[in-house]
Amino acid sequence: GVKEFSPISRLANLKVIRAVFAKIENIYITMPGLERVYVDGTVVDDTRARMFLDKNPKCLLVYKSDKLKQWWGNLPVGWKDIFRKQAGVKSDITPEALHRLIEMDELSASDEPVSDLEPLGEFIRLRSLSLHGTALTSVSPPLSLLSLKSLRLSGGPLIDTESLSQFAELEELDISNTPVE
Repeated sequence: GVKEFSPISRLANLKVIRAVFAKIENIYITMPGLERVYVDGTVVDDTRARMFLDKNPKCLLVYKSDKLKQWWGNLPVGWKDIFRKQAGVKSDITPEALHRLIEMDELSASDEPVSDLEPLGEFIRLRSLSLHGTALTSVSPPLSLLSLKSLRLSGGPLIDTESLSQFAELEELDISNTPVE
């Protein structure tokens, strides 16, 4: 069976690949015109997805729909509101919308009642996070957030900065208007 995409990488007009439940192991191709790739039910995981998206940043990769549906169902209302605004979703959220959301590289929200970052654990490309006026008092980042370059947590009750040292790649930090001493 087909185990990799490289034989089709020369198809310059190809926009969509569907390889759901296929025996695909290698998706490391660069195809600038590719818009969507569907590989649910394959060995594609977050690490492989990140590598593929680094080569094809404009492509939507749909690879863990069932996991994301479950994640969405368990999300606190505050985070759902933030994510709906960010993804521009009004009603039912589709697998494509969920993947578009977790493949975003920046996220910002203001005045939402969120108190932890755990729901961001499914995000695979987040580089910039800006939360203003939230209920965060401390930051316990999911592993997927440790590669953030920019973190803005202003105008909230943040008091514990101990865990900020985990963000080894951080280039910009804003904790203005917080009770941090």
